Amino acid sequence: MSVSLQSALELVQKAVNLDNNGKAQEAISMYSIAIDHLRQVCNSNIDQSTKNLIDSKILEYQNRSSFLKSSAHLDYSNNNNNNNNNNNISNSNSNITFSNNNVSPPPFLNNSNGINNSGSNLVEEALKYANEAVSCESKNNIQNAIFYYRKCSELLEQASKNENDIETRLFLNQKKQEYNSRADTLSNSTGNMTNGNNNNNNNNIFSTTTTTSSSSSSITTSTGFSKNNLPFPQAEEEYSIMNQIQLSNSTTELIDLAIDCVKEAIKEDDHLNYEKAIHYYDLSVQYFQTALTGGGENNPQIRQLITEKMINSKSRSQLLKNKIQYKQNMVNNEYDSIPLSLKPGQKYKDPVRKKTVLERLSKTIKGPKNISDHWL
Repeated sequence: MSVSLQSALELVQKAVNLDNNGKAQEAISMYSIAIDHLRQVCNSNIDQSTKNLIDSKILEYQNRSSFLKSSAHLDYSNNNNNNNNNNNISNSNSNITFSNNNVSPPPFLNNSNGINNSGSNLVEEALKYANEAVSCESKNNIQNAIFYYRKCSELLEQASKNENDIETRLFLNQKKQEYNSRADTLSNSTGNMTNGNNNNNNNNIFSTTTTTSSSSSSITTSTGFSKNNLPFPQAEEEYSIMNQIQLSNSTTELIDLAIDCVKEAIKEDDHLNYEKAIHYYDLSVQYFQTALTGGGENNPQIRQLITEKMINSKSRSQLLKNKIQYKQNMVNNEYDSIPLSLKPGQKYKDPVRKKTVLERLSKTIKGPKNISDHWL
């Protein structure tokens, strides 16, 4: 039995349509059949560029199928040997056009020409996936967002390997970690949401959450956090407010640096290096204070979160100063000025970075081991 390229593409189209319609189990089966047919086409007498393209698409469909299995908590074993049609395949001159859907386009963006492996092109492709991920997340298409964040991370990892400049390579690796972290957060959130919502009468993992006039009907915020999953406030009345919060570039940087200082202070605090701890606590207070006074942040909820964390640092610093009878000498005067490591907006105009920093601000910081309470 001969399998044509056109028939394989028709199966791909059916699989993607089922996927987009939320029919996960049917989509998984159809992806499996489509992959088997595409493999047979690959084994036929076709040119190398077409073979490479089909191979890349097979990998994407395999990843998508595996993702659907894990997301829908299906216990399927790999079933790649269901079809034993390994006869010689006649070559097809059909143009390859892999299916795509602009509304909800799993499992790949419209890029039938493949990705150029040069660093700049990889970064450009990664940016496309990042933008698509943010767009999907804003529409509560959390599963799509997770996929695109992962894909973006993969491309950034490839780009970093091709990069000779150390600073650029570090930056790319940092972004890769951020996107992976975002995907992990959303993935964990989706798991919690699934466990708490078994009464849903369909398997549509791509449907967007419909917000009615009563916010209580919403299951997740646009950032993908379920009610039982910190760090975002989960009270229904806060849904629409938190859904619209976006930090400014300068505020994002200041908060990020402040929390880094708090973390460093706690580390020194735990090791009883109180003078160093005091320095970092005080530095975090300066960053938080600057975020309040000069960061351009007017949102009352954000200002409250900043103030709470600033008070924690200030209180702990004062306690340690009293404990060791700390006296700031002339050497410490250098701490009076904030040594901003970056110009505001250079690193923090990225929307995912802003989301990450907002979560850091909202999340509980575990205090030093030698105090019993946890900080806000």
